[in-house]
Amino acid sequence: MKWWLSIALLIFALNTNAQTVHEGEAWFGYITTYKLRDKLYLWNDFHFVPGGFFVSRHGLSYRPNKRFNLTGGYAWVATSTSFTNRLERHEHRPWGQIEYNTPIARKSSLRARIRYDARIRNRIAGNEVLDDYMFYSRLRVMTSYRFVVKKFSETTRTHFNVMNEFLVNAGHEVGGWNMDQNRVYLLGGFDVANLTILLGYHNRIIPAQAGGGTMKHGLTLWLVQTFGEKPRQPDKIITPEEVPQLY
Repeated sequence: MKWWLSIALLIFALNTNAQTVHEGEAWFGYITTYKLRDKLYLWNDFHFVPGGFFVSRHGLSYRPNKRFNLTGGYAWVATSTSFTNRLERHEHRPWGQIEYNTPIARKSSLRARIRYDARIRNRIAGNEVLDDYMFYSRLRVMTSYRFVVKKFSETTRTHFNVMNEFLVNAGHEVGGWNMDQNRVYLLGGFDVANLTILLGYHNRIIPAQAGGGTMKHGLTLWLVQTFGEKPRQPDKIITPEEVPQLY
């Protein structure tokens, strides 16, 4: 749990830093997986933060066994900028990731993910979004812990989720290696059949080169849905397949 202590200290430091700017936001997401055939799945997810960004991401997942999941695909992204809340900076984003899921007790499970984003984004000059593009890489490392709170039936249960993700940029366009942001999520979950509703709080810490930075935080509402699978059995030991694919 040392890494959670580090996150808590970072959040506290930014909260007490006079240079930190606080901004409220809401994050809505819809994530789906569809089983095409044995071990092969179609991935789709959509995320929208008003005045922040919109993501439409798609890909194919291959699950060689119950604990590993390999996914790759393409995303189209529109983001705001420092000078406007309009989502006018566009991005093409080929991406790939590897995940490891494992139950760690009868009522809890752990998930780890490493994702690579190839970011092809509109350049910015002054207060203008240009037509030409820049390219750089981003590496993302995420861990997620889930604890089942209560089981109501074979297909219905509630759970609590704690997630943390570090995002690091790399490339000469962004001055080498540097931290993009850190994301923390505290989400309550409700499962019914093959639908999971996640509702809670998120905190995005975006550091500034001169110190301090921006803390964007607020409501999170995600819907996670699976197709082509048999309904989950929450009264049994949690298996990796029951851990939904999260952003």
